[in-house]
Amino acid sequence: MPPANPIHFHSSMRPPQPRKSQYAKVAEDLAREIENGFYKIGDLLPSEADLCERYNISNHTVRHAMRVLQDKKLAMPERGRGTRVIGASSKRRYIHALDSIPDLGELVKNTKIRVIRRTNIPFDQALTPLPAHVPEWQLIEAIRYVTLKEPLVWKHVYIDPIFTKAAKKIGSSSEPIYKLIERFYDESLSRVKQEVGAVLIRGAAAGILRVNEGAPGLAIARQYIGASGRILEVTYSVYPADRFRYRSELRLEHTG
Repeated sequence: MPPANPIHFHSSMRPPQPRKSQYAKVAEDLAREIENGFYKIGDLLPSEADLCERYNISNHTVRHAMRVLQDKKLAMPERGRGTRVIGASSKRRYIHALDSIPDLGELVKNTKIRVIRRTNIPFDQALTPLPAHVPEWQLIEAIRYVTLKEPLVWKHVYIDPIFTKAAKKIGSSSEPIYKLIERFYDESLSRVKQEVGAVLIRGAAAGILRVNEGAPGLAIARQYIGASGRILEVTYSVYPADRFRYRSELRLEHTG
């Protein structure tokens, strides 16, 4: 059984605290259980039905809680399986930020792309956080490869529906996606937010990448932001650990 909920003592000398929402409480409980080792990396969290019964809440509330765990990089949904633990603690996660944009088109020039599927999905069903002000995004699932026998990367590309013309070119054009958006629309890439982390490759991704279930991999999530401040595209890419190295150079600027 999961650890018992802590007892809270209330004092009349202390101002009343705002009531915590149901989904926040569920997310907090599960995050604590993950950090305490009750659920380990690779484990599946309880099903929606189990959590609905445990907390007497709706499926919508459970999904909101799962979204919080996903944003904290503690868990990730897997189609047809449930939600799997991918991180042991949100507190100990180290994020390395870069202040300059590398040559983002280099991978595109040296590889080919194969589109697996195209569809539209709600913003809260993506593998990486998407802005909620766009309720539905275009999803392009694809692989990049030098040889189809050994794909280099499996990725989800999320594009704002206003950039449909550029999205249709993915798979038939050798240009980076943000370059297509710049060419067709009055937008220009200004900055890229990037987060890199280790993952276990499971489910459909493992089959597509031709690796064993649970093989180690590297996940890179990127947000491409235009000069207007609008997010042009969001990508979530998974690389098998033995097929990819990410190299960058940092320069120290001297002043005075």
